[in-house]
Amino acid sequence: TDIIEKIERAIRLRLWSAKTSPDFTTLYIRSGQLIVGIEGEFEASLTLTGDQDQDHWIIVWLDVIVPGCEASTHGTTAKPLSYPQLRHDEWVFLLKNELESKMKDSPAPLYFLYQAAHRVCGSLKFECARQEMANLKRFYKPNTIKYIDGTDKVFYWCQKKIPSSSSAASPISGGSVSPGIDKETLQALMDSPSLSVAVDPYGSIQLRHHPPLMDPETGREATFHLGGQGTIKRELERAMRRNMLARLENAKKGLMGKIPLVYKQSGIEPTIKTLASGDPFLEVPLFGDALLHWTVDRSTGE
Repeated sequence: TDIIEKIERAIRLRLWSAKTSPDFTTLYIRSGQLIVGIEGEFEASLTLTGDQDQDHWIIVWLDVIVPGCEASTHGTTAKPLSYPQLRHDEWVFLLKNELESKMKDSPAPLYFLYQAAHRVCGSLKFECARQEMANLKRFYKPNTIKYIDGTDKVFYWCQKKIPSSSSAASPISGGSVSPGIDKETLQALMDSPSLSVAVDPYGSIQLRHHPPLMDPETGREATFHLGGQGTIKRELERAMRRNMLARLENAKKGLMGKIPLVYKQSGIEPTIKTLASGDPFLEVPLFGDALLHWTVDRSTGE
């Protein structure tokens, strides 16, 4: 108990005097150990080899909690990543040892841990997002969506922009166009709506839509989020429906502009409703009880 109390006092002194990043979302002392972490990225338990100034930090355990890439040095088995040269449970132990080794030589070890682990977790988020984007095509009709290696983007509503002979997985590398995708097709893809993995000014990784989509509830640009497995598919569906809604709103405005008197006299106007699938549609009153349902094709956006 005396040893634990001495270690905890030494930890508090180090925290008081050290350059500790304010961006740790987890930071507390427990049983002679300092628990630090960033929500959705990592959590680590640290302790000191002694209570003297020359004693250094050691990492007791490290949990990587990036959704889709969870791994731990105590208990759970690490999931395989894109490291074929390593056993599936080896990479997280190598990461722990590398971080601990570099912390010994750093003048600000806790700040180094924050920066280094944050960068690694950022790379894992990108890797998980790329893998999920590459697998999205199995959920949609051919050429409805397109992911091209190296762009960190998934394009949608591409069916009429990709020749039927184009390869379904033709990568771009070094800025050159791979066989199966000509420059005109590539340009057409770049003009398609897309979700991309991006880094915001604060260093957080997020999904961005191009062109920007407005959220009618807030009047601001719609936001999309990264999470666990299946998140990008869910957010892609949200983007499609938000885009469908915008196109139907434009169609409604066009109808109201062309024949406003008819709707004004009848007191009935086109209304946007939702199908059981969640997709929006425009219900247009015709003569009598007749109705026209105007939908947006999920494959082409038309």
